[in-house]
This record gives sequence, structure tokens and C-alpha cells, in this order.
Amino acid sequence: MRSGSWSNYASSVPSNVAAIFAAADASPAGFVRWGIPPAPPVPRATQATGIYVIALTDQLDSCAGALAVPPISEAAVDELLAVRPELMLDGARPTQEQLLQRLVALWFPDEVVVYIGLAGPRKNRPVQGQVAKRVGEYYDTPLGANAPHAGGWPLKTLACLHDLYVHYAYCDRVTKVEDDCIGHFAMHVSVKTRAGLRDPLRVMPFANLEFPKGSPKNHGIRGARAPKVKRGARPPVPAAAGVAVSASPTRTPAAPRAAAGFSRGSGHAASSLAERDGEGHRGGPGAHPNRSYQAILPPAGRTSRFRCAAAG
Repeated sequence: MRSGSWSNYASSVPSNVAAIFAAADASPAGFVRWGIPPAPPVPRATQATGIYVIALTDQLDSCAGALAVPPISEAAVDELLAVRPELMLDGARPTQEQLLQRLVALWFPDEVVVYIGLAGPRKNRPVQGQVAKRVGEYYDTPLGANAPHAGGWPLKTLACLHDLYVHYAYCDRVTKVEDDCIGHFAMHVSVKTRAGLRDPLRVMPFANLEFPKGSPKNHGIRGARAPKVKRGARPPVPAAAGVAVSASPTRTPAAPRAAAGFSRGSGHAASSLAERDGEGHRGGPGAHPNRSYQAILPPAGRTSRFRCAAAG
């Protein structure tokens, strides 16, 4: 599925999680609440790469959890602006309200899927499998950081982050599977929702930033992630408030040899472009009726910080 064909979308029926997986012939293996590692494949010797779909619901075949009102957290927006002083919106430093409204313009009010990602092969296979490893990296990446899972950062601005569900499937050919899943999502966005998006041409879930490869979402936000530092290079030095920082390092000329020594100063101003991401308890609480599809939920008594409530 490629962007050139998106204008000929199939229908205006929102996509549920089951339809997303089915579009790529992927068999869902289970789901977990945000913050909990997906279960490894059974047996562990089988394929451990795969795909994961983050949604507002734990249901495979329902869109009932869709939120008409975008649950963007003002506190998260403030945090992003604080940790990324170089962040720009359409070429200018935004206010909290301006950045918040831009994120609102990326929201799909009738969809439950908010991000689709892949977990590809690694040189050394993680004990827990690639899916659990990659999802764990997503959990652990702070808002505004550039690693280990910088793609999909808009997800961290949701007030209901800890109420999200991670559905996953084990498979090979993960790049093609991801393409098929995102392509299905794009093809089934409703006409009304598509027309209200900031970018109605490059359509992908809320937190996805590039699809297909080389075609970034036109969100206008730059510098939302820390600049990448080349190996051996000095890390960027943040500017003090009200002090300009040069775009390239500067050096103070060396003093005469008779002097005590020399000093160096450096500063960088940088921004980043949108880029792509490149065992259940069977029969236990929250277990899915299909024994091959397992759910892992938080321990009893644990509550999440935020709640997502569907609009009435």
C-alpha cells in the first residue's frame, strides 16, 4: 500500500485491531496493558520478531473505545517544551497551546489504533524475544529523548498513556507486515476524519510519523527529540536562557606557549526531522477466550495515573 493510492480508500469504516492484523495475515498472540512486557513466544525457540499495535481498547473486534475528544496532556506538552528548548513549530518556537493544538490536529476521533510498530531481528536475540525487547524500549524512552525508541513520541503526550493496550503478533517479514497494517489503517479512515487531519494525504495512526519509508507526516514539529550525537563527538551544550547559541562549535585561539594553557567552548543548535522506527496467564484474570491469545494485566489493586473515558 503506497501513498499514491490512498485517495482511492476502500471504505469509511474505522479499523479495529483484528482487521489491522488480518490485513497482514498476522495472528494476534496476546495483549498487555501499557508498561507490562509482552509474553515471549511459546515455545521460546519459535519466531520472536513481530508486530505490535497500540490501541485504546483491549478488544480485538471493537471500536467502542474511540475518543472523540483528543486526550492530549497539557502537563506532557509542558514537559516536552521544557526538555527540548530547540523544538519548533512551523519554524517558530510555539506556546503550550499552539503545540497542543497541533497534536490535536493529528488525532483520529473514531479510531482506536494509535500506533503500529515492528520488532525486527537483532544480532543477539533477547531472551524475552524481540517484541518484548522493542516494546520495553518504547516504555523506557522518556518524552523528548532520541533513544532507544524515539519514533512514536506523540504517544507519550497522551493523558491516558497508562490505559493503552499493546496487542502483538509474532511473524517474520516484519517490514512488509507493518506496511500492510498501516496501509489498511490509512485506506479505511473515514472521509470526515481524513478531511479534519493536519495531513490528509500521508495518513497513518496518531503516533506514527513516517509511512511509507521516506514519506514523513506533515506535522510541522521539529526538534521534539534530542539531536543525535555522532560517535566520538561532544554532546550538544544547551543554551542558558536568553543566550544565543551558535550553530557550529567555536574555539578560543590558543594562548602563547608561556601561558598556562588554553580553553575551548562549544555550542550546538540542532533539530531533528520526523523519522520512522525502523507468558500469558492462560485462564487467569483477563485471559482471552481464544487460548492462543493471552492477556497480561496489572496486579490486582494497581491503578493507572490517567484514565481514558469514551465520549458519551
